[in-house]
Amino acid sequence: MNDNIIEHDWGTEIIWSNHKNYGAKLLLFQKQIKKTNLIMNKTSAKSYFVNQGKFCFRWIDTQDGKIYQQEISEGRVFDCECLKPLSIECVSES
Repeated sequence: MNDNIIEHDWGTEIIWSNHKNYGAKLLLFQKQIKKTNLIMNKTSAKSYFVNQGKFCFRWIDTQDGKIYQQEISEGRVFDCECLKPLSIECVSES
């Protein structure tokens, strides 16, 4: 069993670096319109690079309680600071 590969209903998560204040993962979405559960990182910021396709990043601003979203396409990056609830949805596979 390989504990750095986790299967989800939206696809596969491959953890290739996992440290106290830093982590790196590949998120491989199997189909469009699949999305992650709400994610919130307590101790570290995250950056998400879109290698292929288009993704919708939705987050909750904990200061005003509003939900925001941004579509990110191939070659772009979405940065998320710690303690920001976030969900990622595959809008287009390519």
